[in-house]
Amino acid sequence: VRQLDGVQAAKLELDAVNANPQASEEQRKQAQRLVDQGPDKPFLDVHFFDAQRGLVVGAYGAIFATQDGGKTWRSRRADVPNPTGRHLNHLLVQGESVYLAGEQGALFHAATPDGAFKLVQTPYAGTFFGVFASSQGDLLAYGLRGNVWRNAAGTGTWEFVAGYPGGNDVSFAMERGEVEGRCGWSWSSVKATRMSW
Repeated sequence: VRQLDGVQAAKLELDAVNANPQASEEQRKQAQRLVDQGPDKPFLDVHFFDAQRGLVVGAYGAIFATQDGGKTWRSRRADVPNPTGRHLNHLLVQGESVYLAGEQGALFHAATPDGAFKLVQTPYAGTFFGVFASSQGDLLAYGLRGNVWRNAAGTGTWEFVAGYPGGNDVSFAMERGEVEGRCGWSWSSVKATRMSW
């Protein structure tokens, strides 16, 4: 059953901006463009905390929340300091904390699912496809061209994690038993490039 689509999402964005007296003229123009352009902006990740509460993120900074299992949705764009509308590619829930990973080094954190997000400063200007939390509490943000950045638990300091320079190198490392897997690789791509697997 369809609960949220691109047409509805664009209208929710416009309604939220129009209801916000602090919204800039540029934000109003961007929201109107979403409506005018139609439903071509994909959702990229979704998480439900329980049967009722959920978040969905997507292209051009889209973020929506539901409190009733998807019957109704509201824009959370105003809760994320993302004025240029960078894509939000991934969300990670770690306990009560929520992290959003996106393009141009965008990484955001909220202490609670309903809280406002704050920008997490990273040294990386490329796109993050996701963020992962280790059992030790370290954050690993991964992105374009095999880039991985590590934030050791509680330090606030990011360090580059050296690895393999590209996807083919990771595939060869998997064949040699040096690594056990590869993030962001669809099964159809695996079968197209490594039919014997």
